[in-house]
Amino acid sequence: MSAKPQQVSNAPMAKSVQRVRPALSMSTVATIQKTSKESPAALHFLAALNDCISATALPHPVTARNVDLLAAWQRWTAWQEGALDGCSVADRIVANTRNNFDMCVDLVKDALRMDPVWTKNRSSATDEQQLDTSAVFATAPLMYWRRPHALIELTPVLEQLLGNSDVGDDIPVGLLRAPLPACYIRFGANMQCAVVPPHSEDHGRARVVGVYVFEAARDEQRALALVAIWAVDDQPTLSVSTIDMIIKDEQERLVDVIKGACGDQAGPVSGHHLFLAQLCTKVFLYWNVEQARQEKQAQYSDALIQLKRIGPKKAAKLRRQVAKLYDKILLGPLSLTGSHGACVEVSPHWRRGHFRMQSHGPQHTLRKVLFIAPTLVRADRLDDIGKESNRTGQRY
Repeated sequence: MSAKPQQVSNAPMAKSVQRVRPALSMSTVATIQKTSKESPAALHFLAALNDCISATALPHPVTARNVDLLAAWQRWTAWQEGALDGCSVADRIVANTRNNFDMCVDLVKDALRMDPVWTKNRSSATDEQQLDTSAVFATAPLMYWRRPHALIELTPVLEQLLGNSDVGDDIPVGLLRAPLPACYIRFGANMQCAVVPPHSEDHGRARVVGVYVFEAARDEQRALALVAIWAVDDQPTLSVSTIDMIIKDEQERLVDVIKGACGDQAGPVSGHHLFLAQLCTKVFLYWNVEQARQEKQAQYSDALIQLKRIGPKKAAKLRRQVAKLYDKILLGPLSLTGSHGACVEVSPHWRRGHFRMQSHGPQHTLRKVLFIAPTLVRADRLDDIGKESNRTGQRY
């Protein structure tokens, strides 16, 4: 099994949302096993891939964990390569943080093309897009679980703050650093509302439920990939879109790199890639500011430890709950402290927040990112306006 290195390009790389039909269901797997001599390893991987395409209430990496996608992948690629020790070259390539997302997608696509079950059921030329999308759905969770990773959830307060904040023009792209090579940002209600594309007959009403972020460094350049997972109306399957950024000059303006990566794309959802990329960028900028609040919550890991300590009856009950648990980092403040501006004779209003650079250190020679939260200006006048509106019947 081999992988083709990607050509480096600064051209816009945003790719539209694509739906995918199921690969193989478990019932189909059971039927094929009765009549086919194909390896169960191939069937189990395709069935796990099918489950990763299905919409669930859990974060996408957790869904992949629950269906044993990683274990199925490792058995499948070891079978393809004839690896007697069970360790495939393909799996090591996916785990290597120097290899970018596109390279790993091509690797999975090559593996699917070699699989007899896949080729037997996907033989027409029109299935090339199906191959691309299925490979993306497999590659993202595989890279997540095979690399140092973190699942990030934002507090509702931080979601609101970031949605009402801007990225300053003076911030270089070199300060856009993911905390780990593989991250998944779960989008809560406020973030989902911030990126809502228009309804279309082809896609329906879509919303982003989370974004994978992968960072790979090779030689003197970085590759940053955003893989957005979309839920569409009441559809049983998910959709996906990707944004790829190749960073050669770390001093280039961050806002320019984001615009260049998103570009002008066709389709009902692609116009929202820019705002989607900006939201993810602001999450990592906030992560690195001094006042950022982070809280590690290890419910899944704690439950696994507890399972080893309790009796069979309690363990059976806890085991049924474990699939819904996961470790995460909760990012952001739990409540707004509120700060007031000092303007004279203006109506109360919210001033947008922003990220900007600030000088610090000896003789102000160092620079760091500062987050200025959205500010309620002249909050002291709210009571006066409320009294006035009661007298005049006006509403604010």
